[in-house]
Amino acid sequence: MKDVLFYYNFGEYDFILSSDYRTIYCLEDDSIISVLERVGRGRGEYQGISTFAYSVEDSLMYVVDYNNKLYIYKGFDYEYIGIVDNLPQILSMRVVGKSHLLAACVIQDNEIEEQYGFVIIDTKTGTISERLLSMSYIGMFSNKHTSYYQYNDSIYFSVGDNYLNRIYLYSNGEFTTQLEFTYSKKLRLPKRAIVDDPDDLSELLIFNKYVLGANRYCFGADYPILSSDGHRCLFWSFPEGGDNIMTSILNNKITRYHITIPGITEFVAPHYVSSDYYVMPCQDMKRNNRADSKPVSVLSEQIFEQIDKNEGNPVLLKFKIK
Repeated sequence: MKDVLFYYNFGEYDFILSSDYRTIYCLEDDSIISVLERVGRGRGEYQGISTFAYSVEDSLMYVVDYNNKLYIYKGFDYEYIGIVDNLPQILSMRVVGKSHLLAACVIQDNEIEEQYGFVIIDTKTGTISERLLSMSYIGMFSNKHTSYYQYNDSIYFSVGDNYLNRIYLYSNGEFTTQLEFTYSKKLRLPKRAIVDDPDDLSELLIFNKYVLGANRYCFGADYPILSSDGHRCLFWSFPEGGDNIMTSILNNKITRYHITIPGITEFVAPHYVSSDYYVMPCQDMKRNNRADSKPVSVLSEQIFEQIDKNEGNPVLLKFKIK
């Protein structure tokens, strides 16, 4: 396998996007059952993959390339079905019914307050709905594939903002707010760093100085998992390098944790969600050499044993929060 970049879960299948943005591996349990790699300029070929979604119901793979073209493939032999062109920039998407995608988009031609938001794309006709839900510039900036959690036919996703963050439910064509929460003041941007006009270069420079330079600010909820009764929500935040915070919200009570494995440096953090499990690659884990860390845990030894004997292929740790 190539190096792993992103991980997606659709139904009973996990998908891995390679670090060169060209290859999609499909996993069932711990085995690769199919590979999509159609790079080129010919019919049914893409130049690179920016995001994708898979429909379990009709075995259709939707791939968005760098030019915002949507390629459609059928089955795990990836028979080329067609292409949808003239789309806005798609940040992320999920299948929400036969031939329909819920997509977070950037529509540059709209007014400033309507440029970022969610639409429905009809892949049969290529039509795009009116904006269903808007986002601020921060919401757009923090939107990614890790903002989604699917439970049966319902899709939960987070929309970040500087003050009030929300987790929405999209089901049967309707949005409902499931949860609202705020981060502490020290984890929020100062007012002078908020982008009101994305066309104002000075505002963008100040925003980038705070967010990309210091990286101590939290927006939205990465890797959300909600209990089937909707009472408990788990998600992760990453205010700065190596500071991986797991948050649990139950009956409006917020609890935050650092998770460690004895014998391994740095805090544990997931890279994707597979059903109700968190999954993280182990290749970058480092042994803890401090004297007081010995003896190391059985789990850490098992992880490094797998890394040593797996001939460079990914080793994934799958875990659940009780």
